Amino acid sequence: MKNILCLIAVLLFFQINLFAQCADSSDATLKETTDWITTKINNFGGRQIPPSSYKVGFDGSVMMLYEFGIDENFELKDTVAIVKINLKDFDLSKLAIRYINKIRTRFGISFEAKDNKMSYTSPTLGKIETGFEIIISSDKEPDLAERIVKAIKHGYCLSGGVNTSTIKEKF
Repeated sequence: MKNILCLIAVLLFFQINLFAQCADSSDATLKETTDWITTKINNFGGRQIPPSSYKVGFDGSVMMLYEFGIDENFELKDTVAIVKINLKDFDLSKLAIRYINKIRTRFGISFEAKDNKMSYTSPTLGKIETGFEIIISSDKEPDLAERIVKAIKHGYCLSGGVNTSTIKEKF
């Protein structure tokens, strides 16, 4: 009887873990996660050549990213790109960090959506079917690239995406 109870307990443990959507140690809510991502991208994001800046916002788990061109007076000139993607539609296998400088304070985070579920348009290029790369510069937070990726993965899990990897620390 004791062995049977032990076996049932082990089976229940594996069944719960098998159907858990994401193994994640962060206790941040979806709102806290999306607010954090928004703050980091809005404060530190933008390209140098040609100059641009980002304005990110979330409607639940749907991220809207606007990239604006900037003129020599640092004034908004025009819309370069508009990206719309639900966090649960991220293709985590294609979420990647590219370091632009040796001291790792300037980096790009590229992403794509599963099954082309990302809307990406450019007024000059039209609708684009590929991924997007966000460029970020921050010498104040040396591990920011990894933390943003962890936050995106956490948001992915909270919005209904299924991930089998474990995030071991808070973003």
